[in-house]
Amino acid sequence: MENTEKNTYSDEEFDGIIRRAIKIRENNKAISHKDLVDIAHEIGIESHVLDAAIRDEKNAAEKKQFRRRNIQKRKTGFNCHLYSYIIVNGALVLTDLSVPGPWWCHWSIVGWGIGLAFHYRAFTLLRQKQLQSELT
Repeated sequence: MENTEKNTYSDEEFDGIIRRAIKIRENNKAISHKDLVDIAHEIGIESHVLDAAIRDEKNAAEKKQFRRRNIQKRKTGFNCHLYSYIIVNGALVLTDLSVPGPWWCHWSIVGWGIGLAFHYRAFTLLRQKQLQSELT
């Protein structure tokens, strides 16, 4: 077994080790604020630094939750648009087939399809932008 007392760890290594240890610990119970403060004190983190880190973490979690809700809302909006397109244009095709005369439903299909394509593109661009901002 490796002698761990002589090793030193960078802040990045420390962060990674602690995150892994929390993930694999046997009891996945939440840590109380008092325990968090005690642990921080033991490793030399001042209380005002810990409080700032807690605020930052809460803000980051709220932003992430807002982004997820926003993506879900836009996805639902696009799906409603898509289903409306399919149902309405399907009905127009059936109507066009049952009425004698020249075809006219293709104008609706093409025009609305262009709008639907722009809606899809805007949704996917927003999603990509939000995923990139989460990675950085």
